[in-house]
Amino acid sequence: MSFLRSLIITAIIVFAGVHFGGNYIVAEQLKNWLGVSVDVERVKWGFSSHRFMAKNVRLHNPAGYKKPNLAVISSIQADYDPSQLRQGLIKLTHLEVMIDEVYLERKSLAEPNILELSPLRAMLGKDLERSRKNFLPIQFQIEKTKIEIGKVIFETQLGNDQVTENRKVESPSTELTELTTPDSVVVYAAMLVLKSAGWQTLLPTRTEVKQEVQNQMNLWLDQMRQKAQALQVQVNQVIDEKLKKTA
Repeated sequence: MSFLRSLIITAIIVFAGVHFGGNYIVAEQLKNWLGVSVDVERVKWGFSSHRFMAKNVRLHNPAGYKKPNLAVISSIQADYDPSQLRQGLIKLTHLEVMIDEVYLERKSLAEPNILELSPLRAMLGKDLERSRKNFLPIQFQIEKTKIEIGKVIFETQLGNDQVTENRKVESPSTELTELTTPDSVVVYAAMLVLKSAGWQTLLPTRTEVKQEVQNQMNLWLDQMRQKAQALQVQVNQVIDEKLKKTA
């Protein structure tokens, strides 16, 4: 009975949160997942229709970049199956992401802002801690995805001048079944944008990615060894003190 009461109370809290502050809740979860500030204008969650919709989503640029926005997303829609919710899983039977504009920017020749998104950092081996954790409050499994991207905006060097270019992004016309996780959707969209802008050469090779992952792993292992050694010193001190008292 107590479990049922807790479940009912949780459902009421979630329902109230979604209807009275859903845009802030969704924006905060997107921020935790993507690693950048996010604004969401409106959220609609159909509990009976099993459909979720977020309107006018803005991804802000990571710290250190000049422009305010990284991307403007007109809508995110998802049909979901909640039957496995008790196992901590939501199945998205259909996900549709409509991206109006993506603003590419570089701090240096090899630092495009889009590669600073957390799913991209994890893919490139720059954030191993994130790779071992789920940064969304629940697991998602995606069956079909449709991504539409309007245009990519970026600056290029023309002689001595910086010129702003707008290029149409060649989005897939069919639904994709290979993108089974939220991270894979973000990585795929980023690849489309970089390719459309002609910036795909900034991506590291497979060998470079493996080397970066190995470097990060070695760093993490060294940190773990240092912690283990410090703990062992503390244990030895405690043992020595115990032995002195019993001597």
